[in-house]
Amino acid sequence: MDTITDFVNYLKAKEKFLVNKIIMVPREVDFLALYLRTSLEFDFKPDTVILDEGMWEEYVKSPDYEYWQKEIPQSYIWDEIVSQLHTIHIKEKGEHVLISDLERATRIIALEPRINRMELGMCLIDAIEKEVRGRMIPPFKDSDHSYVFMPLNHKNWEDRDKELQLRCLIARKENKSAPKVIGISIGRSSENEYIFNIAYFDIPELNDKMLESIEAAKQELGYFKNPSISHSKDMRK
Repeated sequence: MDTITDFVNYLKAKEKFLVNKIIMVPREVDFLALYLRTSLEFDFKPDTVILDEGMWEEYVKSPDYEYWQKEIPQSYIWDEIVSQLHTIHIKEKGEHVLISDLERATRIIALEPRINRMELGMCLIDAIEKEVRGRMIPPFKDSDHSYVFMPLNHKNWEDRDKELQLRCLIARKENKSAPKVIGISIGRSSENEYIFNIAYFDIPELNDKMLESIEAAKQELGYFKNPSISHSKDMRK
């Protein structure tokens, strides 16, 4: 429950579940264990719920919890991006001209639930380690945005902003159900410090002229021209 989306979803599910029910729960964490194991969805509609103390301890010993603890570290790179964006956008106030787009992108990135952050973090780390030219992440279920990851190196360093933007436009063309695209490029500076750039597009519709221009750039520059499809299960350590 350490992302705002997961926490709010828990509160909403709990509020809905408690209506017209008698509940006897020793501790909040025992109810949380019930939620994590069942999503508070049952084949029948109970009118009374009585929980024994110790449900949380049982959950902590379960294979589900063990799997979660093994997978979750890959999501921390996403937390770091959220933290850095907060520093740039809130503390340092950023560049005023770009502040609105940066805020929109920041909100979308920060609203990703933990399970999405695990997938996104894993895909980003894998892209960095394999030094792929670019990676396109299609929208998650019920999502209206896609992502583009672009590891930085000496080959694309000088034109990194332009390339990231063009890759985002191609992603917009390829993902017709996702009008919003967030691009993240990440690498090390000459001082060996990690830096990343953000690109954000919100394009409800692409007209014929835009589609032609995007396709021409794709063919001329080779961005996502012959993509290979990867699956997150193959990226897991």
